[in-house]
Amino acid sequence: MVDRTTRWPEAVPLALTTTTDVAQAFISTWVAQFGAPSDLSSDRGLQFTSELWSEVARSLGITLHSTTAYHPQANSLCQRFHRSMKAALRASLKDNS
Repeated sequence: MVDRTTRWPEAVPLALTTTTDVAQAFISTWVAQFGAPSDLSSDRGLQFTSELWSEVARSLGITLHSTTAYHPQANSLCQRFHRSMKAALRASLKDNS
């Protein structure tokens, strides 16, 4: 997750990326630390297009926005963070092996 205003990233390791797991991680990390955002943009992954995710957003007063399919530039801050995080994790694993 990346805050578009401050560009602050948060990453949560998950064993599974089911809607329930993602929603629990979002609430226990982002919402617990910063409060609920007014708007949330995501890709069109199944966990972000489900009825449960919509209900969580509705209950927290969040307006959901989905990026265009096959257009990662629409979510470039998050894509860039993922690239940097993967590179850092690979370097860390390489150094430890």
